Amino acid sequence: MTNMAGQAALLVTILVLLIVQLVPRIDAALDPALVVAEKSVKVIKVRKDGSGDFKTNSAPKPDGKRLNGEQAVAMRISGDKAAFYNSQGSELHSIAEGESAITAQGKEQAGDDGGFAFVHCKITGTGNTYLGRAWKERAKVVFAYTYMGTLVNPEGWSDKGFTSRDK
Repeated sequence: MTNMAGQAALLVTILVLLIVQLVPRIDAALDPALVVAEKSVKVIKVRKDGSGDFKTNSAPKPDGKRLNGEQAVAMRISGDKAAFYNSQGSELHSIAEGESAITAQGKEQAGDDGGFAFVHCKITGTGNTYLGRAWKERAKVVFAYTYMGTLVNPEGWSDKGFTSRDK
């Protein structure tokens, strides 16, 4: 089954790359930033068997010296044209000793597109962990079909003192 899943993931990757390269498009009708981004597609593969770029999406625990006890970013994604595929069944494992947050998604306006969707995930680990925290005025984060361990704070979301963001 694992071999079939790997072959299916490879086939999807190949198809996506072929579509990006072969489908004619009218560049003038597209967002200029998207046109530039599509010309330099970056595919990062995470595979437990070591055949990808990484075996696991992990970050070292902060040592309290360089970051002065601040946050450690396990993964940062910036942009409005990014997506992760074939990552169902992921485990988000917190090693926090105190308060932490899984997401800090932010939008300026209610109508802005974008957000995070976690589907068929497992949240485990330690600490007082929020599903998300206030960053900008608005955020859109969905956890669907996700196991949440006892580390997840029952409030779910933290406004980090910005009560105006309790919407």
